Amino acid sequence: MRKKMTVVFAVASLLLLASAGFAQPQGRMMGRAHEMRGHANIIPFLILHQDELKITDEQLEKIKDLTYKFEKDMIRLRSEGSEMRLELKKLVQGEKARDYVQIKKMLAAAAENRHQGIIQRLKMQDEIHKILTSEQQDALKSLHKDRLMDRDTRFQRSKWFPHRPFRSRDWDRN
Repeated sequence: MRKKMTVVFAVASLLLLASAGFAQPQGRMMGRAHEMRGHANIIPFLILHQDELKITDEQLEKIKDLTYKFEKDMIRLRSEGSEMRLELKKLVQGEKARDYVQIKKMLAAAAENRHQGIIQRLKMQDEIHKILTSEQQDALKSLHKDRLMDRDTRFQRSKWFPHRPFRSRDWDRN
């Protein structure tokens, strides 16, 4: 009887652990929301590296105002895009004969909305570069490049353990 209870307890524990692992949110679920908010993350990055980049409080305030304005515009564009997708869905899934001219117009409007978002992002980047001096821009590019390089090496496969991502401690094995 005791042996049975031990086996039942072990199986129940394994099931509980397995279900907890599947209950964790997946990174891909974040989708576009994470992608669009990434530009507002420049503020904490600049605050963290303010001394290294020699950014003044005045410059930081201008950049904060700029990113606030950008995020506000992006919320509006995303809302318009959601409305367009809903209207397009209604047109495509209609039971009557589809109006392809109207569908083309909606697709063109949705593409234009997406292009506006990209242009807004590029304009914000240009405005931030105008606020920063050339030395600050170079230092920011260098920090950004180092950050990207670190991220690239973090997700490479290790030659010693191809089933898991590369980790910095694997450098010592050369």
